[in-house]
Amino acid sequence: MATEWGSWDRRRRFMYVLSTFCMVVIAYCLLGNLDTQVAETAVTMAFLGLLGICGSYVFGATWQDVSTARTFAPRRARPPAPLSDEPPEDK
Repeated sequence: MATEWGSWDRRRRFMYVLSTFCMVVIAYCLLGNLDTQVAETAVTMAFLGLLGICGSYVFGATWQDVSTARTFAPRRARPPAPLSDEPPEDK
C-alpha cells in the first residue's frame, strides 16, 4: 500500500526529470565544446547524479520488494514441542 508521495509513478517521474536534466547538462557541455574546469565538474557531477539515481532506484525497488514479501508472507507455524515421558518440573 503506497501513499500518494511514495507511489512508484511519482518516483519514476522524478527519476525521469532528474535523468533528463543530467543528460541535458552533459550534452550542453560536450556539444558546446566547453573546455573549462566548471564544465568538466558539471559533466562529472551529472554522471555521478545519473549513477546515484539508477542505483537508488534499483536498490530502493529491491528493498521494497523484500520488505513487502516479509510483511505479507504467510507465517510458518511453530513445530509442536516434542513429547517426553518425564513429568514437568515444579518451580
